[in-house]
Amino acid sequence: SASRIQHASSLSFSEEPQNACYRLFECVSLLIDLPASLIAGILWQGVGSWQGLGPAAPFYFGAATAAMAAVLLSLLVLSSGDSKETHSKSR
Repeated sequence: SASRIQHASSLSFSEEPQNACYRLFECVSLLIDLPASLIAGILWQGVGSWQGLGPAAPFYFGAATAAMAAVLLSLLVLSSGDSKETHSKSR
């Protein structure tokens, strides 16, 4: 993934906005991929004397974080809708 690192390191906002957004996305993705891989590896194989939880653990962790994200997003949308209704009723 050396070409990906080189691509992300050449981040330049002086180009067209579409290119800058794409490069920013690639840079953020690169920065998130490393911790995600480390967490998956630790959950799978463990670290030190801890033996880990096995090959299914990263997938369960991913499912749990996706479920939490869905709940938080729905709460955000619901609270946003409530504030809009309250605001429109006050007019």
